[in-house]
Amino acid sequence: MVIKPILLAALEKTVNAYIAALPESGNLLKPVAEQLIKFTITPYGVSFYINPTRENILFLPDCPDQPDVSLTGNVTGFIAMALAQGNTEPLFAKNVSIDGDTTLAHRFQGFISALKIDWPLALSHYVGPVLAGGVESAFQGVREQLRESTDSLAAQTEEWLKEEAKTLPNRLELEHWYNQVDELRGDVERLQARLKKITRQG
Repeated sequence: MVIKPILLAALEKTVNAYIAALPESGNLLKPVAEQLIKFTITPYGVSFYINPTRENILFLPDCPDQPDVSLTGNVTGFIAMALAQGNTEPLFAKNVSIDGDTTLAHRFQGFISALKIDWPLALSHYVGPVLAGGVESAFQGVREQLRESTDSLAAQTEEWLKEEAKTLPNRLELEHWYNQVDELRGDVERLQARLKKITRQG
């Protein structure tokens, strides 16, 4: 099932308005330009295509050409993709599956993230206040999930560091170890000197 053209037109107009407002938009588009990306939203089986050019982005309800990459995921996964910053490897692994050029998928996610689109506000001009409220709720829910995931990762990292710190030697232990290494090195050098002396005498 293809997505309705009127919604695609709204998405296209929204994204291209943000692109036009950015002086560096050409640089942002360059890594993804002239590529074809297919999106499939589960469990509805709704699909559409995005074709970035060097100046803007085209949203297509259908396309006979083979996409360079296909992204499949639920609505929550694609909202997270639009909001995520930084490393998106865990995001794609968990929420959105990739078939094709994975580098292009990550580049496109970075491009959308760099636009910093206020999706609920932008779409409210086209979908009406009721649906816009639902979009806002969906985005807010995903923001909370991303924030909780980040906080959870930070807490786990902090706990791991605390546990690892217990097994790491302290400064005095390190100094004692270094002293033992120096003593051993001295013993080895003295032994080598004695062996050389004995060899010459023999």
